[in-house]
Amino acid sequence: MAVEWDDMEAEVLADEKLNGIMQKLLVGEKTIPDFALMNGKLKYKGRLVLAKTSKWIPKILMEFHSSKLGGHSGFFRTYKRMSAILYWEGGLPKVKRMDTKFVVVDHMTKYAHFFPLSHPFTAKDVAVLFIKEVETSSFITRRDGIFSGGRNGLIRGTKSDAG
Repeated sequence: MAVEWDDMEAEVLADEKLNGIMQKLLVGEKTIPDFALMNGKLKYKGRLVLAKTSKWIPKILMEFHSSKLGGHSGFFRTYKRMSAILYWEGGLPKVKRMDTKFVVVDHMTKYAHFFPLSHPFTAKDVAVLFIKEVETSSFITRRDGIFSGGRNGLIRGTKSDAG
């Protein structure tokens, strides 16, 4: 994967909040804790900052996960390796007592969705979250018997009579 640093920097500059932080740092303001400019790149606690809507986040996540170095070591380990060098707002902090992250990756578009959950949770909780936040016709194929009950069949875990 070829990383386009100029694209990443343009995304940071286009982000109103991050651009404001950079401008304050450029004029020498020291009221921005943990942020710094190093070689023209915005850093947070020494980690390269990406815009929270960066198109690079899912690509980098997949690269970290799928590369020979990454070794398909699971989401948490992949995220830990990635977060050691990269930062983006909304990364994966605990949010309102949420301690688990539900990740859905569309392998066709390489787009990733991240949703917080709190333990304990059930398969039904995950299915409801998926339907509420992610469901599109590109994710669920109606040809698969598992999903032939539509939303109700997926949530209840049952098939419809039509299957």
